[in-house]
Amino acid sequence: MIRLLESKDMIDAASICAMAYPGMNITEETPRMNFVERLIFEQETENDLRYYGLFSDTNNELIGLYRLHDFRCNVNGELIRIFGIGMVAVHFFHKKERIAFRLLQHFHSLAEKENIALVSLYPFNPSFYHKMGYGYGPTRYQYRLKPTSFPNEGNKERVVLLNPNHVEEITELYNDFTSRHHGMIERTWNERNLIKKKASYYAGVYEDDRLIGAIAYRLEPIKDSHFLHHDLIVYEWVWSKPSAFIDICSWLYSSKIKWIGLSSEHTMSLLCTN
Repeated sequence: MIRLLESKDMIDAASICAMAYPGMNITEETPRMNFVERLIFEQETENDLRYYGLFSDTNNELIGLYRLHDFRCNVNGELIRIFGIGMVAVHFFHKKERIAFRLLQHFHSLAEKENIALVSLYPFNPSFYHKMGYGYGPTRYQYRLKPTSFPNEGNKERVVLLNPNHVEEITELYNDFTSRHHGMIERTWNERNLIKKKASYYAGVYEDDRLIGAIAYRLEPIKDSHFLHHDLIVYEWVWSKPSAFIDICSWLYSSKIKWIGLSSEHTMSLLCTN
């Protein structure tokens, strides 16, 4: 049986995730219970997320789960509703029992019932999802550039540090950028929360009291170097006017950073047809 998870299920859900994704570092009691609270909050809050679980037919034990994302995506200039799937996790003692396959089937069935024509995911195992009918998205590229690689033709003084209080302005700018670029997804509830929690730094450019450019980044220490050395990793860069892009380029050009890292995402998608 597969159903929406309830608050009472989240302790078991967190234990499954801890075994399925050791890199989450939630095996110890305190971080695991913090994760349980997060799962309950996300499931009970009105947002674009839903958690579903697969329960054993013999003893009603939770043996697998996934998270459904309800997105709005720009497809050839039109914003449409699409579904995404994430956190597919299977109980460690139930591997090779086609649990993930059944979870994916349930996800696809929900999409069809709600007239969703396109679904997407981040391919931790591309070969598995390819067998399920998913097609590859664009290749993910990662770049490491020196600051002097950026043009220095703008005004870096126009670039200011933003903070969580600017979340609505950042979201408005991001969604405007999304409306003009095929394949982009509108700002999600979770991403808005990450801005509020200051998961990364934001800098931006204003013109006539309106945000016209923004960049999200983190400063990461360089391995085997002293504590003053660090790289700047760009996670997001959007603008509504070319001048804002050039101003941010000049700001990066003048930074005393060894390397600036940028990357593009790699996703897979499936066209749902009846």
